[in-house]
Amino acid sequence: MMKRLIWIFLCLGVMAPLAGAHRLDLDYWIEDGDLIIEAWTGNDEPVKGGEVTLSSGDGSTLASGETNEDGQFRWKPGAPCEITIEVYAGQGHKKTITLTKDEMIELLEETGAIQQENVQNESVASSEEQEKETAPVAKSPRRSTKNPRALIERILIGFSFIMAAGGFYLALRNSKKIASIETLLRDRES
Repeated sequence: MMKRLIWIFLCLGVMAPLAGAHRLDLDYWIEDGDLIIEAWTGNDEPVKGGEVTLSSGDGSTLASGETNEDGQFRWKPGAPCEITIEVYAGQGHKKTITLTKDEMIELLEETGAIQQENVQNESVASSEEQEKETAPVAKSPRRSTKNPRALIERILIGFSFIMAAGGFYLALRNSKKIASIETLLRDRES
């Protein structure tokens, strides 16, 4: 029985890091006036060929396409509006982020892509006018393959797993000791 439990925990320990591969993350930023969307899995692999759909607040499609080899999609926004970014990476892995009009304005102003006085004068360009490029761009400013936070999370998850396995082992061992003590006490009473 004990060997079987040890094997179960060892298998879970080996498989646990693979569970992170099912998480889908995405980030966005403005570069050279284009909205860059980058998608990656929980184990920091880029989502290649992921389906990207950008929709306006009223539900109309602004742009659609696939992520490139680096997991990136590039789109030239027209006038700032509410934008819903949806990335589908297959097998039910989907991530959706909605940017409000104010967030888009702030994002475009921070990068110098638009001036505040131009915001009221621009109109949303049609999807035919939008220019998509698949050329790789820099990685997300908020994402890094050497992200210390991700490393700390993985260390804490591993430590938590080891502590849980140790706790389970101690509980099992103590239950056996308690059973043997109860048996001894019953034998003494009789």
